[in-house]
Amino acid sequence: MGRRNNNGSLFHQLINAPGLMERQDLSQPVSFQTKENYFNWCHKAAAVFKSYGIRNLSEIGKDEIQRYENRLESEGKSASTIHNYLVPICKATGIAIKDIHKPIRASSEFKRSAGKGRGDGGKPAELNKYLGLREGDLKRLRGDSLIYKNGHCYVIVDKGKGGKYQEQRVCDKDVAEVEKFFDGSHRKLFIAGDFGRNFDYHAQRREYAMNICAYYTE
Repeated sequence: MGRRNNNGSLFHQLINAPGLMERQDLSQPVSFQTKENYFNWCHKAAAVFKSYGIRNLSEIGKDEIQRYENRLESEGKSASTIHNYLVPICKATGIAIKDIHKPIRASSEFKRSAGKGRGDGGKPAELNKYLGLREGDLKRLRGDSLIYKNGHCYVIVDKGKGGKYQEQRVCDKDVAEVEKFFDGSHRKLFIAGDFGRNFDYHAQRREYAMNICAYYTE
């Protein structure tokens, strides 16, 4: 271990791993923000792995990633941050992120730093961990916004970004939990008091995207 090959630096090998910068279905590249995040997180990981004497991507296995996770915990990183840092590394190496022992993320990690309000995000956050919608989209949901097509479950987003009609597919493993929130009526699911003024729903949306990415790469 520690012998350099002709593939360039470890950071270069990580960011150029096949499929890293593509969405799970390989239909298009990841977003610009995700790409920037992956660059930053891979840069940090490469520096740590190099301190372990690792110079080649092929030398990074489950044990090495677990050692990296342990270091992140010792640095005081939150469960959500640790998960995010591990996603591109697991994706690049082909190691299932579920096989890495890590702290469980809590909704309280999405609490904004200023102001007062419900730190847990209330009922909207409970539903949104399965959907990853914007706060405005959550406010427009109704009891009959759940539909089924071709054996899959979708949530109707009346006016998504840009004011367009959208249908958000529910991950098959989450359908039973999501169905509990919809009663088939045309009443709005949530009232203003249900929302946490101090809760970062946008951060939860990012977290959902990372979770889905990790789920389909496991």
